[in-house]
Amino acid sequence: METKIIMGIDGGGTYTRVLIQDSSGNTLSHIKHQGGASYHKNPNAINDVHTAILKAVKEANISIDAIDVAVFANHLIDFIVIVT
Repeated sequence: METKIIMGIDGGGTYTRVLIQDSSGNTLSHIKHQGGASYHKNPNAINDVHTAILKAVKEANISIDAIDVAVFANHLIDFIVIVT
């Protein structure tokens, strides 16, 4: 079976956490970035989420194109970040 890369993003009010794992459960990256994902609390929310994603991808030593599945968790989704 082909290994898949999964990215989970937890957009909190104060921090954004990003976890990247492979389909075998191996953690490739786990970061906690100062800056929440709600632009109601954080005017830089979009940039902070984008930065957190890029940090996690760099730490995992993969390209953004290697991610097969991405899941975003937030109590209220204010926006969607598309990383290219």
